[in-house]
Parts: sequence; C-alpha cells; structure tokens
Amino acid sequence: MIGQVSAPAVERRSPSALGGALARGWWAVPLVVAVVYLVTFATQFSQIVAGVYMGADAASAPVLGQLFHASGGIVLLGHLGWYSALLFEVWTRWLPGHRQLWEFAPYALALCSAGIMGWGVSRIAGRWGAAITVTLLICLGPATLSLLLVLNDHSETWFTVALLSGLLVALEEWPPRYARWPLVLLSGVVGVVLGLNAASDKLLLVAGAGPLLIALALTWVWLPSDRSRRAALHGLACAATAIVSYALLKALMNHWHVVTALDTNTTVYAGAGAIRGNFELWWQSIATLANGEFFGLQIGFTSTLEFVCAVMAIVAVALAVRQAWRTIMSAATTRGEPRTSPRRLDLAWAIYWGTSLVALSSVFIASGMPEGPPSNRYLVGILLAVAALVPLVARGSTGTRAIATGAVTLYAFTGWLGLIDHTLIRSEAGSPSYTLANAVAQVARREHLAVGYGSYLDAAPITWATHTQVKLFPVDDCDGNQHLCAYEQHIMTSWYTPRQGVKTFLLTDPGFTVAGSAPTPDLGKPLAVHQFGAVTMYVYPYDIAARLYAL
Repeated sequence: MIGQVSAPAVERRSPSALGGALARGWWAVPLVVAVVYLVTFATQFSQIVAGVYMGADAASAPVLGQLFHASGGIVLLGHLGWYSALLFEVWTRWLPGHRQLWEFAPYALALCSAGIMGWGVSRIAGRWGAAITVTLLICLGPATLSLLLVLNDHSETWFTVALLSGLLVALEEWPPRYARWPLVLLSGVVGVVLGLNAASDKLLLVAGAGPLLIALALTWVWLPSDRSRRAALHGLACAATAIVSYALLKALMNHWHVVTALDTNTTVYAGAGAIRGNFELWWQSIATLANGEFFGLQIGFTSTLEFVCAVMAIVAVALAVRQAWRTIMSAATTRGEPRTSPRRLDLAWAIYWGTSLVALSSVFIASGMPEGPPSNRYLVGILLAVAALVPLVARGSTGTRAIATGAVTLYAFTGWLGLIDHTLIRSEAGSPSYTLANAVAQVARREHLAVGYGSYLDAAPITWATHTQVKLFPVDDCDGNQHLCAYEQHIMTSWYTPRQGVKTFLLTDPGFTVAGSAPTPDLGKPLAVHQFGAVTMYVYPYDIAARLYAL
C-alpha cells in the first residue's frame, strides 16, 4: 500500500523539480560550455604555447626580456612599444619559474578581463548578463586567442580597457556611507597601470582613457549628483596618476636606450581609396575575432558554424551601438529628472563602451593602421565592447534573453571546436620546428657554439626553444646580397658587437629571402657545414658580427 502511494508521488514531483531547475538555471548554459572550454584549454596549454612561441614576433618578447641588460647599447623594439611588458620581464626574470610566468601572464590578463567585465555587467544585467559576457570573452577561437597569448601584441592594452570599466563601476556605485580611501587607492593603482600601458600603446588612449573621462564627465552633466561629481573627480585623479607613471616609464626607457621602430602608417589618415579597403578589413576582422573565420574554407559543419558566428558578430556590433546610443539619448533628453543609481550606472557604462567601440572603429577605418588580415589585432577592444553591451540589449524580455543565450552558446561551442582542432598547436607557416631547434642545439653543444645568426623568422623562436643556450640573432641580406647586416627590429645592438676568439655560425633557410640558400661571399670558407633538411648551418672560426655591413 505504501509502495503504491509513494511511486506516483515521485513521478509527479520529478518533472516539476526538473523543470524548475531548468527554469532557474538556463542562464548558466553558456557557462557550462565555457567551463568545458577552459578544461580543454588547460589540458593543451603547454602545446598551444609551444606553437605560439614558434612565431618570431611572439618569441621576440621573452628573448629580449631574457637577454636584456641596460648597458647593451640601443634596444630596438617593433612598431609597438611594449615598454610595460619589458619592464615586467626585467622585474621578474630573477624568479625560478619566470619562463612559465611570462608564457602564462598574457592569458591570465585575459581571464582577469573577463572577470572584471563579468562583475561590471552583473551590476546592470544580473547573473545572466554576467554569464553572457564572461562566455564571450573566454570561448575565443584560434585567431583571437593567439593575439592574447603573447606579451607584445596589445594584450596589456585590452586588459587595461577592461580594468577601466571596472573602475567606472566602482566609482559610480560606491556607497556614500563607506570610507573614501579605498576609492582613492583604487584610482591611484588603476592610474599607474593606465599610464604604464598607455606609454606602451597609444591605442589605449583611444579605446580606454578617453572613453573613461567622457563617460564620467557626461554622467555628471546629465545626471548631476554628489556621487557622479565624486566619480568624475576620482577619474581626473586617475588620469593625473597615469600621466605621472607614463612620464616615468618613458624616462626609464630613454635611460635604457629602448626605442621603437618607426611606423608612419599609424600617424596618417588613409587615402580616399584606402578607406573602403579599411572598412572591409574592419568587418572581416570583427567576424574573425568572433569565431567567424570561415573565409575560403570548404563548406562543412564547422565552417558553417563559423559563417553563422560571423553574421552574428556584425549584427551584435550594430545592436551594441544602437543600445549605447538609445541609453545616452534617453539620459540626454530627460536630464534633470531624478535617477536611481542603476540608471546612472547604465548611462556611464553605455557611454564608456559605446565611445570605445566607435572611436576604435573610426581610427581603424580612417587611418593607415590596417595592414591586411593581421590587422584584427587592433580591434580586440570591439569584442570587449560587444561583450559589455549585448547583455543590455537582450535583458528586456525572456524571449530576447533566450535568443541571446542560444546565440552565445553557439559562439562558445564554435570556439571550443576551434580549440580542439589544434589550430594553435600547429606553428604558423614559415616558422621553425622544435625538431630543428633541438638539432641546432645538439650541433652547437658539440661544436662549442653559443652564438649564431639567421633569419628573423628563425632567430627568436630557436633561441627561446633552446632556453637561450643557443643565441641566434636575426640578420638581413643587404648591398645586393653581398653582405649581411643587422635586422631592424626586436634587437639589441650589443648582439652585433664582435666577440674575440669565438666561433659562430650562420643558419640559412631557402624558404626565406633573408639569410637564404647560401652565405654571402664576404664570409669566407666555413670550418664545417651541417645539414638539417633544407636548412644549413655554416660554422666559422670568427664572430660573423665582425663582417656585418652596417648596423
């Protein structure tokens, strides 16, 4: 009798309990995919990093940090002056595990960015909005992830943009009854970070510093209160601190003789004909950053998902701009009416991210900055802005939230597919392999060689892969391929100071026009020649630097 009564009761309650759980927890579905993504990423991290640091630009940062010394002559970086990253390397290279720290630090900044922005969105759109934002910033495809895994490719810039949005929320929401010294301390710390990274990348002024001051000022003007006034003053204090740290870092880099390679493209307006091309690169870059890198792929399951992500990305940008505009216009046309704290925060958040998105896009389209498909590195901030504003677009009704949840889940799933496809584990075309690096290291040990010269694309990756036991410095062919000369970026001039009484080697690679299929005639006869497939290692009884044509 008891069994007959209890069984139906369980059957009646179970669907209800399950439905209630689904109704309460559906907002977290994207986070489930994000957790799976992070677990997959953790299991592949060492392999992914190994592939990334077989790229010359990526490997140049830790190599310079490892070999840097202040009396080493002139240090010539690339077109991006990554001063703050170099300072971080110099300050931490005494640590036993600094190599692993340098390789993980950029991704740690990306995770911190997702956390900061998720917290900010939670103050506006609740747990659901935070889940959307965090998932968008975690489940990145190979194209975006590769940009956030290196120290010298704007990763500090995008972290600072996210950090400033967190400061904005703290300033606008800080209760008046609380002590003010934590806000002063927070503004000062963020100001130091802002100044150091702005000294490294002027793009931060466009994407972060300018939008922050505009957001605080307009919020104070349109929704005046003691709190908005205090927030604006703290923002000015943050900017003043940033100016000081900016100047100090510039002075330190000048003292260390660290300079950047000249790049006039970023300081001129694009020609009339180039603007159309820049616009095409703009939307293509946004699609690629949002897991929509379907261009040129065979039609299939994954490529179709990427096509859908590309379409969703363009729609999301349009909706984000529309939402920011509507929020700003609502406050601008009804100013003077009493506003609650969440509404003021809505306004400040919309102004900050809307201004950042529009300013970043405008600079990209109207300047000479774009340089082909790799130009998407300049637009990662748009992905941040979309992740910050989309939850505000969709929070109005259950239907729009469900659509947004489904779209973000699809985006996250596509990012995970790109991750398990091992795209990042495979080194980029033209990069050397670890097999080559190990072979060079073995011969170098046997021949008692510590220094060599080769193509830029070979030099830093092999140096880093061998833990700097073999130092391969980049050279270029010049004077009609009759001589070698020092490369023009990511170098220290002290590398090319001739060393007395040492043997060195030249690594030639027929795949490159620089240090290609044979040594230049002025080097003379080598002591030995070693072959590694198509790559050849020529050993000389002197330092090749003594015969470089020019520095």
